[in-house]
Amino acid sequence: MLDDFQLTVQEWRALAVLDFLGDAPLYILAQRAGIQKSQTSRLIADLSKRGYIQRKRHPSDKRSTLLSLTETGADLVQQILTQSRIRNRKMLDGLSDEERVQLMALLGKAINSSFRYLEELKQDDTDTYEETTEPASFFEEL
Repeated sequence: MLDDFQLTVQEWRALAVLDFLGDAPLYILAQRAGIQKSQTSRLIADLSKRGYIQRKRHPSDKRSTLLSLTETGADLVQQILTQSRIRNRKMLDGLSDEERVQLMALLGKAINSSFRYLEELKQDDTDTYEETTEPASFFEEL
């Protein structure tokens, strides 16, 4: 879907984060969008050149710059969100409202469990990840 709008995943993340936050310094944008610092400056320059992002001085720190969406960027985000909602609705069309709520709750639990597990792995300095973790399969019996 992002191909239709000629955006990469990283560019979409940056636009979506700025849509959510409003104004943000570069380091916050990179952190929230999960973009590597080495890629952020070039990504912002590209989005700025295309008219989606603007830079402005920080009101209380004249040395800092804040990034925000331009009107064109905000319009693009809304177009993408609209298309995404239509696509999601079509994909879940076979489910009742109750089943959709249940699906979202289950996905939320799986995502939270995944984040907790990843945090455990980060804190585990015994390097046992390779030895103890096998590839996941949705078809495996629990």
